[in-house]
Amino acid sequence: MRFSRYKPGMEKEKTFTFLGFEFFWFWTRSGKVAIKRRTAPKKARAALQRMKEWLKKARNLPKELFFRTLKQKLTGHYNYYYVRGNSRSVWSFYEKVIMLVRKWLNRRSQRRSYTWDKLKKLLAYMKVPKPKAKWEWKSA
Repeated sequence: MRFSRYKPGMEKEKTFTFLGFEFFWFWTRSGKVAIKRRTAPKKARAALQRMKEWLKKARNLPKELFFRTLKQKLTGHYNYYYVRGNSRSVWSFYEKVIMLVRKWLNRRSQRRSYTWDKLKKLLAYMKVPKPKAKWEWKSA
């Protein structure tokens, strides 16, 4: 496969996957060609499936233990996949996980325990981390 900065291929087939990331060419706003990376779709689906299975098993744990483990799992995902240019994939993962958390916590009993507002307050109280950039812009 040719993947060169001198004659980049702009077709979708000109991508490759390495260490869970998909690398591909794209046009910048200034009209130049650059490389972009995102979470490989196969890895994103697998991570979400593992999280779904864990949530299903862990839904009856005490809340403290449940949210402590959830925070660790989310932080690990962010630390690996949150690189420059991949925020869309990481935020998508976060949003899907939060929907799954609500689904499985509401299945702890026969009544719906958490509305979206109540879940947001619980997530804030338990300090469940949202994705954020690891780098900071240096101002002059």
